[in-house]
Amino acid sequence: MSRSGFDNPRTWLAALGACLSMPALAFEMEMGPVTLADTFGGGGWTSVTFIEGFDTVPHVYALPTTDGSDPAALRIRNVTTAGFEVLQVEPSANDGQHEEMRTAYLAIEPGSHTLPGGVRIVSSSYSTTSFVNRLISTTWDRQTFPITFPATPVVLAGIQTLANETGNPPATSSIPFMDVAIRNVDTGGLRASLERAESTAGSVANPETIAILAIDNGANVNFVDSLGSSIQLQSLLTTRRIRGFDDGCYTNSYAVAFAATPLTVASLNTRTGNNGGWVRRCSESATELGLTVDEDVDFDRERRSTPQTAGIVAASAAFHANFGVDLNVSKSIDVLSDLVGRPTGPRAIPASTIEYTIQVENTGSLSPDVDTL
Repeated sequence: MSRSGFDNPRTWLAALGACLSMPALAFEMEMGPVTLADTFGGGGWTSVTFIEGFDTVPHVYALPTTDGSDPAALRIRNVTTAGFEVLQVEPSANDGQHEEMRTAYLAIEPGSHTLPGGVRIVSSSYSTTSFVNRLISTTWDRQTFPITFPATPVVLAGIQTLANETGNPPATSSIPFMDVAIRNVDTGGLRASLERAESTAGSVANPETIAILAIDNGANVNFVDSLGSSIQLQSLLTTRRIRGFDDGCYTNSYAVAFAATPLTVASLNTRTGNNGGWVRRCSESATELGLTVDEDVDFDRERRSTPQTAGIVAASAAFHANFGVDLNVSKSIDVLSDLVGRPTGPRAIPASTIEYTIQVENTGSLSPDVDTL
């Protein structure tokens, strides 16, 4: 039996093992809790360190809550592979300081991905100076998803930069105040813009980066994260029923109840009416999430909204997961016979008969397919 090059079974098995053990289609995703400091006492931006570092700078999404009665949205800055900073900000008619907020964030590697069970999820970003404000300008950008969804997906959106800020939040209000507006979501894309509602202070001279996540609606995914924890992840597109802060809190039931109150992130997926606004969490439980639409009081004091639709992503607990296919190969060798015929058993010598057994195990979270290798 030849022992050189790929005629040697040990050589080609080692090469095969090296190939098969390479992860394919991997991506990282994380959700975690965050408590934003009360900024009345001199507190400022809250620094968040990821549970585990990312290999690629992720996109970050977060949900403001109704902790604190003044209008407030969240702004994110300085996103790195290790973490980010987040702050609750107020429009120009308010003083900028705000109560503590207990909320959650979602971070995901950019790209088109697949979760366990074949659930599609994408996260992309673009830069723009387009904004919507009925008192100044209304300009929308059409953004196309990198894949076509089989049905209208759930969408999250968030500004990743702070390129136009001329105020000094939280010591002052945020100028220009902005969030993200989404409308016309379909299977292939959506329209997006910077949401300025009725706040006119400041200007948008520099492009801001908007991150947009889309995931199959109605997903109910179970997986084990990188720390060995069992996680349940759900996505939900609400009916068009979420109204304004002055109108109340509108609850939305999960398809499957969680064992305990989950971590949640949400965004408006429509913009009907002309006042604009953004979504805030107003209640939470293991079975449902309460949302309301808030708006500034810069132009008038009312904070009502026509009915809107929101997209929700919820996780049973904090997690960091590296999703992908990870094939590991083990081999065993059994010498069946040789030409000498020793009574103590055959040996692996030239012209002997050897049986190689190869076992392939997928320790990743996704199933391999024909494109894995």
